[in-house]
Amino acid sequence: MSDFNVLNNYSSYSDYSKYLNNKNLLSNKNEQCETCENRKYKDGSDDEGVSFKSATKISPEASNQAVRGHEMEHVNREQDKAEREGKEVVSQTVSIKTSNCPECGKAYTSGGVTRTVTRTKEDLKTLDDEARRGQFIDKYV
Repeated sequence: MSDFNVLNNYSSYSDYSKYLNNKNLLSNKNEQCETCENRKYKDGSDDEGVSFKSATKISPEASNQAVRGHEMEHVNREQDKAEREGKEVVSQTVSIKTSNCPECGKAYTSGGVTRTVTRTKEDLKTLDDEARRGQFIDKYV
């Protein structure tokens, strides 16, 4: 009988959790498997002013908040950089990746990517000129 089908034989999730604990499929919340305990996070970007430039251990429970906070550092730094360079931020996106531990199956946030698109004021002026082209036509009959 698969573990998925076993749930149907129990009246509550609590009873099912006891079954899983008895089968050693759920570990004590205070214990971590070796993979989770040794997992480290390190920033792979060339941005020297953000956290995690050196490998840092983070628990699976804290990984989401840590990765999201780190990606927001990138967002803020890119906005500041655009302002210093006289550019306008056209769009910014943050993608967060989640994974499951291969050893214990616990879900954790495994990384993130921030993408920023900017344009110069000259680009904006050119786009405006091109967009207006053909709007003012004199008609003579």
